[in-house]
Amino acid sequence: MRRGLPRATRGKTRMPQRMPRWFRRVGSTRRPTPGRRLTRAAWHTTPVTSPTGLTGTVKRSSINHTLEYDTLVLTQNYGPDGAIGTAAIDRTTGKVSVVEVIATGDLGYHASFSEDGRKLYYVRGTEGWSGAAYQYDLDSATETLLGG
Repeated sequence: MRRGLPRATRGKTRMPQRMPRWFRRVGSTRRPTPGRRLTRAAWHTTPVTSPTGLTGTVKRSSINHTLEYDTLVLTQNYGPDGAIGTAAIDRTTGKVSVVEVIATGDLGYHASFSEDGRKLYYVRGTEGWSGAAYQYDLDSATETLLGG
């Protein structure tokens, strides 16, 4: 039992209603972590664009990154015409390069990296709604069905 809180709030997480701009939440921590204050000078007014080479009609899509923020996984789907690709990203310029398509077909619209960034996890079949989970090894370019 927590002490020092009114009875109605014991066992509940209490966060301030409004956080200062220089604080950001990290993970599932209860207390804010100090960050850097954002100023107008820190914002770029020109958007960064990079051609990916991924084409086709898109119904759903996602972009995820490795823990080092140096590799992206790009996903898109529209029924049986989905694609999953990886790309390098330059963190200083925001430019994306070296896009490589690793899977096509009826895919889910989300993919995630393993903790070490060497494997991808995604779903094949029915746009990911009732499909099967797969693991793709980026080192050996091997796709493996998970769970049988």
